Amino acid sequence: DGIFCIGSTGEFFMLGPGQRRQIITAAATALKGKARLFAGVSDLGPAGVKERLKEASGCGADIGVLTAPLGMALEQGQLVDYIRHIADTSPIPIAVYHHPRYPTVFEMESLKAIFRHGNVAAIKDSEDDRKRLDKILALARGTKVSVLTGKEMFIRHCLMNGGQGSVTSLGNIAPSWMASIQHECEKGDMKKALQWQERLDALFHDIFESDLQ
Repeated sequence: DGIFCIGSTGEFFMLGPGQRRQIITAAATALKGKARLFAGVSDLGPAGVKERLKEASGCGADIGVLTAPLGMALEQGQLVDYIRHIADTSPIPIAVYHHPRYPTVFEMESLKAIFRHGNVAAIKDSEDDRKRLDKILALARGTKVSVLTGKEMFIRHCLMNGGQGSVTSLGNIAPSWMASIQHECEKGDMKKALQWQERLDALFHDIFESDLQ
């Protein structure tokens, strides 16, 4: 179990330094070390990300979560160098975050290189592509990198195939449902996990795909 604050649903790009510190500190205080605290540290480039990592670490975050630089597309070699540079100097482990709306795609060969870095702890992948998720799961096997899906409909599949969890929008609405899928998978009761997954899928449909919007 864990908490992820200052992500895309949390509109991190609208927050100032004081607000970020307040949120991370409040989350760390509430958790009291009972679970890992992930904090978003994305920015326009390495200088900003480094400052946010220091800030997050000082406020009690366990892992800093970053995308590729916002606002520009990198070549894959540049992307790997960027992540390695951040990981080299980060005071806490980092997690990389791939989102299809952001300009740089984390391709498989790049992830293979990134996963070798000892200070990279996790990846969150929000692509609506199960084949891509399966490739990432395969790359992560034998490493210390945790795979977290950002898509509600893939949670059970991710957990059944070596993944460690999820970070999704509906986690803000039905966190106990997400935890139930996780816990039932950990217990090996895939039937109950499927029941919770189907319940979550129905909620996702009602909120994002139906005429109720």
